[in-house]
Amino acid sequence: MNPHSLRHTFASRFAESSGDLLLLQRVGGWSSLALVQRYAHVRAGRDAEAIRAMLDAHDGAARSERPGSLTAHGRGTLRPA
Repeated sequence: MNPHSLRHTFASRFAESSGDLLLLQRVGGWSSLALVQRYAHVRAGRDAEAIRAMLDAHDGAARSERPGSLTAHGRGTLRPA
């Protein structure tokens, strides 16, 4: 293993765990997002997982809102909480 491959591994794992490419750019010292994307090799299917996690987080936040408010459930349908 060499420093270059460690940099790729770090970028890929950071991108998969946080999804925050702007933070990765700052932490890794890359000058542009294009370089971050080149280094961060995110595995296939990660997009769907990230969207699912975001929707789950939204559902959890929506449940804690006051009664009677509209929240997103399932496939984008809105109904009273």
